[in-house]
Amino acid sequence: MPAQITALPTPPSTNDPANFNTRADAFLGQMPTFVTEANALATEVSTNAAQVAADRIQTNADRVAAVTSATSALSAPGTNGTSSTSLTVGTGAKTFTTQTGKAWVAGQGFFIASSTSPTNWMSGILTAYNSGTGAATVQVDTIGGSGTLTAWNCGLSAGRPMAVATQAQAEAGTDATTMMTPERTAQAAVAFGVPVGCVLQAAGPLGARWLPCTGLVYQKSSYPALGAIIPSYVRPLVRRLGLYSGNYIYVANGVFFANVNNGVYTSPDGAAWTARTTTGAVTYNVQYGGGIFIGFTDNNIYTSDNGYNWTLRNVFSSGTITYLAYGGGQWLAFAYNSQDNEYYLSKSSNGTSWSAYSTVSGPAVDRAIFDSRFSRWLAYGSTNRYSTNAGSSWANFSITLNSGEYIYDIILGGGKFIARTSQNRLLASNDGMTNFSDVSNFPLTGSINKIYHDGTNLFVACGNKVATSSDLNAWVAYDLPADVGTVVYFARLSGAITSPTIISGGGNGAGGGIWSGLDTSLGEFKVPQVTSADVGLNAFIKAA
Repeated sequence: MPAQITALPTPPSTNDPANFNTRADAFLGQMPTFVTEANALATEVSTNAAQVAADRIQTNADRVAAVTSATSALSAPGTNGTSSTSLTVGTGAKTFTTQTGKAWVAGQGFFIASSTSPTNWMSGILTAYNSGTGAATVQVDTIGGSGTLTAWNCGLSAGRPMAVATQAQAEAGTDATTMMTPERTAQAAVAFGVPVGCVLQAAGPLGARWLPCTGLVYQKSSYPALGAIIPSYVRPLVRRLGLYSGNYIYVANGVFFANVNNGVYTSPDGAAWTARTTTGAVTYNVQYGGGIFIGFTDNNIYTSDNGYNWTLRNVFSSGTITYLAYGGGQWLAFAYNSQDNEYYLSKSSNGTSWSAYSTVSGPAVDRAIFDSRFSRWLAYGSTNRYSTNAGSSWANFSITLNSGEYIYDIILGGGKFIARTSQNRLLASNDGMTNFSDVSNFPLTGSINKIYHDGTNLFVACGNKVATSSDLNAWVAYDLPADVGTVVYFARLSGAITSPTIISGGGNGAGGGIWSGLDTSLGEFKVPQVTSADVGLNAFIKAA
């Protein structure tokens, strides 16, 4: 234990006159002991200082001896050599011949440097050495200089420089053999410190983990992390066919049909259309059911197996055909006779042979729908009617609407009847006869010009705006290109989000035509288009 000095007693103080004499005697009486202990401590400190100085001299001597020994070892004939083999400075395997009998073993660090221009050098790992022939191979991973030379010094290396990481290695963060410079460290910090989906501004590209915010579309398989958080790409509407106004389009047997300017076009996907050679009448009033196409003009019924070659089947002498519908395994045709203000029904099980069926008194029939859930026909107009015996007889029913309001158009889809009224209201009912109520949260304003259901989703058009919903509560609205004009018809193959929406536009002049799009590409995503607020900078989004 180091020498210790005994603590001195409490010193006397004039502030405490009552104890001054007693404390003064005790304090001064301790002084001889204090002097003795202080001298002993000084002697011990002096002895220790001398020993430290001696140890320091010895340590320095040992270090000099170690450096001398290492230098001698590296300079020894057994560890160094020369070679006259022609070698090109570069990475990879380098094979050469040097002296035999060297104390080299595979796996040791090795250098090769030009004896005439030492700034040209290579460093790596000795992978093979034959002490009998002098043949050696070095796997070079670090170089300096360049050129092809024939005079080399070579040997074991006490330490060799590490290769600097590339930007890709820095961003990957998985390489254990390269060195990180401050620049590479900064790049790695950006790569690992910023979450996927974050947008930054920069003067130039930030590396492979970043994409420019220019609105381009990318494959999710290329950038799965970003693709998992950005919604799938919804393809825009593109004009596919013609500059016509009010083309009639529909889907039949998995194929799109468009009747335009007295011609018929078909398409498997809504994008590529084929003009068909037609025979017989081409009608805009086409229905498909029971495996056959049926259309009408005035008082004539036509049938077709393919939608463009038509055969006249029947002429209605009872009046002008106003509506044609299929359901419950049969066709119904409504023909109006203006002279007696009656509707005459004809029926057919196959569309080719027709027979008079029944008479419906009263105003016009605008729409007729068969509801298989209740095995009944519903006919709508200014007067509403229903039939539960396949149309043999009809009874009127009323719907509670506003004064002077009536059902103008109605469809059945998703287990609900959806109607637009003469007063431009959108209504829904479970059975088509009762409890019609306004559809909630409908996002569009203006005149409703078309309703359509694909089996899953309702489509409603107001002018050239479209809103869709699968539950009549949550809606998605689209502003269509101005050239579409007023939406006249919809057609879809299915309710899947990957199914394209086909729209017939009623634009004038250069507008209108057949358009397709609004389908979702599950394998793609679109990065946002962002304009940087600062001059000279661009926006980038973290993708991986």
